[in-house]
Amino acid sequence: MIRTTTVITTMLIAVFMIGGCAIAQQKPLQVIYEAADTDGNGLISEAEWHAAAQKRFELLDANKDGNISQEEMEAGKAAMKERFKTFRSGR
Repeated sequence: MIRTTTVITTMLIAVFMIGGCAIAQQKPLQVIYEAADTDGNGLISEAEWHAAAQKRFELLDANKDGNISQEEMEAGKAAMKERFKTFRSGR
């Protein structure tokens, strides 16, 4: 359960970190879903899920050491909060 929550949190953080303009036009969950559904078939396969998680991991791993530290997670969380504020104010 903790691993699933961490993966979902990581995905949310990364989407908000890179979402920018697209987020202002769409709901956050829609942005996450569309980013993961790379073949556009309306479904997220296991392979797409893992690829999305890997991409999110790489975005959070700021020093590229293959690990996400508490500091990197906190920085991602702070970035997500800023993106969410932008999203909320753009409505």
